[in-house]
Amino acid sequence: MKAIESLLATEVLHYFRDPVIILDTLGQIEYINSAFEKLLGFDSDEVIGENIIDFLLDASIFDSCIEEVSTEASCENSETLFKHKSGALIATIKNVQLIEQDNVSKIFVNLRDVSDLDEENKLLNASHSELQEEQKRLNQKLHITQDEFNEVLSSVDDIIWYVDDKSMDVRFASEAVESIFGITKENFIKQPHIWQSMIHVEDQERVMQFFMNMEGKSSQIIEFRIIHPDGSIKWLNNKIIHKKELNYFIGITSDVTNDKKNKEMIEFMAYHDSLTKLPN
Repeated sequence: MKAIESLLATEVLHYFRDPVIILDTLGQIEYINSAFEKLLGFDSDEVIGENIIDFLLDASIFDSCIEEVSTEASCENSETLFKHKSGALIATIKNVQLIEQDNVSKIFVNLRDVSDLDEENKLLNASHSELQEEQKRLNQKLHITQDEFNEVLSSVDDIIWYVDDKSMDVRFASEAVESIFGITKENFIKQPHIWQSMIHVEDQERVMQFFMNMEGKSSQIIEFRIIHPDGSIKWLNNKIIHKKELNYFIGITSDVTNDKKNKEMIEFMAYHDSLTKLPN
């Protein structure tokens, strides 16, 4: 179990589909994940140690967000423009949480890139030893305990989970499982096969074949549908890696239902008249 927890603490942030940043209360950047590097086009050594305001279009946003976090402990769904290395502007929605590390306050930022959605809206209106080294590096920069890391996990919208690669029983799931699957974390783990029963009947065989055929050390992605307890259908994006030496599949799951709906709307509008809804 300790090996799994250590693995989560060292790798999981880099597998997030969404960008993650950890700052001190003055805005100095202490950690970024791979998704943030990709979002802005900077390598980590170009960003670590710099101040977050250097990458914001409007520097006053940091002060206003810190003020809100200081009073409310969080700043949610705030729209923010970041500056890409190329000079382009990247539209994001950010969720900011105040966390404690060794009795020192830190700022945990989880971003969602909405640039593509903005473009889609415009179109509609117009017609996520290597393990040991990684563990050392992250621990040196974050110095986080397991309790602190659990606090980080509870601050993000994606589910962090792992299942036994033989029985396919769920062994761990983060708090976000409740918002996506509609089942409390405790009940989700007490019923280790419930996640399989919730998979859409048309996707179940494909999902099981995916797990049976997973090979190699790199992560793989699969999307499938689940039937939510309220009867609605949700699309989930799952980035999964098979750790054979630990006998676990480890994954990060994101709810991409809205992304799917937006893409379907774009495709429909491309081939149908906007007024009559008839095919072009």
